[in-house]
Amino acid sequence: MKRLYISVAVVILVVSALGAVMVVPFQEKAMEASDFLKMFTGALSTVQSNYMEKADSQRLIFGSIRGMLGTLDPHTNFLDQRTFRSLQRNQEGSFFGIGVSIAMRGEELTIISPIEGSPAHRLGIQAGDVIAEIEGESTKGMDIETILSKLRGAKGTKVTITISRRAYPEPLVFTIVRDEIKAPNILVSFVLGEAVGYIRFSRFAFSSAKDLDEAMVELEEQGMKRLILDIRGNTGGFVDQAVKVADKFIQEGKIVEMRGRAMRTSQIFFATEEGTHPYLPLIVMVNLGSASASEIVAGAIQDHDRGLIVGETTWGKGLVQSVYRLSQETALSLTTAKYYTPSGRSIQRDYATSWEEYFYPSSETLPPKSEEVFTTVSGRKVYGGGGIVPDVVIPSTLLSELAQRLQSRNTFFNFATQYVNTHPDIDRTFEVTSSVMEEFKTFLAKEEIAYSPDDFDAETEYIKMRIKQEVCAHKWGLAAGYQILVQADPSVQKALELFPRAEELLQQRETILQHNPS
Repeated sequence: MKRLYISVAVVILVVSALGAVMVVPFQEKAMEASDFLKMFTGALSTVQSNYMEKADSQRLIFGSIRGMLGTLDPHTNFLDQRTFRSLQRNQEGSFFGIGVSIAMRGEELTIISPIEGSPAHRLGIQAGDVIAEIEGESTKGMDIETILSKLRGAKGTKVTITISRRAYPEPLVFTIVRDEIKAPNILVSFVLGEAVGYIRFSRFAFSSAKDLDEAMVELEEQGMKRLILDIRGNTGGFVDQAVKVADKFIQEGKIVEMRGRAMRTSQIFFATEEGTHPYLPLIVMVNLGSASASEIVAGAIQDHDRGLIVGETTWGKGLVQSVYRLSQETALSLTTAKYYTPSGRSIQRDYATSWEEYFYPSSETLPPKSEEVFTTVSGRKVYGGGGIVPDVVIPSTLLSELAQRLQSRNTFFNFATQYVNTHPDIDRTFEVTSSVMEEFKTFLAKEEIAYSPDDFDAETEYIKMRIKQEVCAHKWGLAAGYQILVQADPSVQKALELFPRAEELLQQRETILQHNPS
């Protein structure tokens, strides 16, 4: 059986209801695995022979496998023909759709993460949104493959979905134009002011390390002297790529350890000196959406005191999944080990109390700092058992009701499309002037988007920034627009102020290593 270590974000929960049951007593004895297998085959045979209608054997077997795996952990899954094909398609790197990662949570079709730059992301669709309807049809009871077939389609075609958003009173209706979804490893990379390089990692896939090398070379040619590695919202990917990315900044020592019951599932990954950037001042940005492979990178950087971790506590997904083929078209995504950071911290957050709380964490419900205390290379205290706690906490910025509504109606994107088409002479000096704002208000009236003058005035700076961002993205590409977002991102601006601390941490680390060589 082929084995591939990956981070799998799909979880299938099956709830069985029992009617009236007649229980036949039996003599208790110590049972072996073979006895349980006989019990199962006996039950299967009884159903096939005596059920009131002819039972589908495949459905019975697949349901049994799912039920068995559902007793283990939230990330172990059975991949039937449809879900296995879906996994393989996602690994290919591109498709036509709306650009969201989804999973069934009970009966709710939940968005795990919108892919940055995708049609869904541009509309303001968020992680945690529930897709209640697709083209007016309820998603309750739909299987994943049917859902994907409805969301995906030819480029340029439209699909309408109805979203239920927590703490939002009314359903949100989006009509989304499908586009090619490439899901790049690095969304954007460019140099900010004062020679600070910025790299936004969206996932860890086959060529992540190679893409990082290329981005670093380009940024160094542009004068980069310090780096922000932004892995906010990065839900993970391939372990080997996360190790190689961390290895770019760590000269020696452990990067991550996998501890499993079977010897073949236990492994330690070490850094190599070749091709590293050991003295580049580094800040790594994380949030609740940073999971799995992202946490491997953040944990290794933090434990080696190689850079400053800033943002919010990460997800806490430290279970290793290995994909085992059962047949040509089916497989198991089986949890075979746990991830541990170089200092020995477990990344995995507890899920024993409630899978519901595990899948719907928030900054308020995340556990407090664990009593498990570990130390970094320079002796700083770090804590295990629940994600990576940042060195500097920077809470996410919440959007106002008006800002959310404008995003949900695709207002900025649609206005920018119209504006660029009617103003072909736009150049790099473009700014959102009062005349542009008047055109935007006229556009809102045409689209019948109501707002109060006071709310509009309160959001003037945000509205100007979003208009400029979308116009620049339309005119000069995603990276040009993203630079506008980054420059207005309060978390990034705060991170820029923290480089003296990152440089001090690097100096402390070097002093200690010189006095205590390995």
